Order: sequence, then C-alpha cells, then structure tokens
Amino acid sequence: MTPDERDVRALHATWIEAVNAGDLPRLLELLADDAVLFSPGQPPFGRERFAETFSAAHGQWRIRCVSPKRSPSPATWPSRDAGIRCP
Repeated sequence: MTPDERDVRALHATWIEAVNAGDLPRLLELLADDAVLFSPGQPPFGRERFAETFSAAHGQWRIRCVSPKRSPSPATWPSRDAGIRCP
C-alpha cells in the first residue's frame, strides 16, 4: 500500500466514524471551504447546505455509514419505518 493510499484510507475511515457519531463539526473540518457535494436528484451544494441537511437527517434517522474494504462507502439511513441503502 502506498503512503497516498494509506492517507486516503485513513481519511475515509475518519469520515465514516464522524458520520456514524453524528459529529458534524468533525465532518466540516474534513470539507474544504469551497467543497461542492452531489446527491442524486439534487442540485450541487456546499458546506452550509451539507450542514443543514446532515443535521436534519440526524434529527429524523439513525445514520450508519459502512464501507467494504475496496470500494466507495455505501451509506444507510434506517428510520423508524424504513431503511434506505445508497451504494
């Protein structure tokens, strides 16, 4: 494993831990000020909208992000009534 790959894997693990802990301040530390995020069916958005959306989601659902060893992390949002898995 190269040093770059190790760094990416460590960052990925940190992101997943922060998502699962609901640690919005930590997630925002990992996002650049000019970050642009994409979500299916939505226009691109930045840090402020990410913070609003993440906080709202954590108020409604229990979010658990999981990651297979060698692929991008799918995220799961189980709620009281249903679960949504995004590969």
